[in-house]
Amino acid sequence: MSSQLIAKVNQSLKIHGYRYSVLRDKILEILDLSDEPATVLNIISGLAKGKIHPNKTTVYRELETLTKHNIIYEVNLGEGKKRYELASDQPHPHLICKKCGSIKCTRLNLTIESWLSSFCTQNNFKLEDHVLEFFGICQICNQTN
Repeated sequence: MSSQLIAKVNQSLKIHGYRYSVLRDKILEILDLSDEPATVLNIISGLAKGKIHPNKTTVYRELETLTKHNIIYEVNLGEGKKRYELASDQPHPHLICKKCGSIKCTRLNLTIESWLSSFCTQNNFKLEDHVLEFFGICQICNQTN
């Protein structure tokens, strides 16, 4: 996440009464550099590498603020723990390896997105969120068999 985007996020949060937070900036940087949705433990570990050691509750509070303001998404992959990623245009599915647990972000093709939009319109349904995950075996695990 560029420093310009981080500045924009901070400006937006300032309007809502939040003070600047170095911790918040570092969390956004960690999520930006992550190849997959990060757990709280991933985030805390990333902060520790940067010599930042906040209380776990403080990290959760920052994540809650960022989620509330649609800066990040909370991702639930059915594993009993929350993960977080930067908000994009919309939530997207993930490819999850059942062997090694690797997670890759993917996009739906336009036909599926069009169908979903049309389906919601036809049924006068206001879609607020959706979860679609694909489970299988990744390329690396597939080659080791």
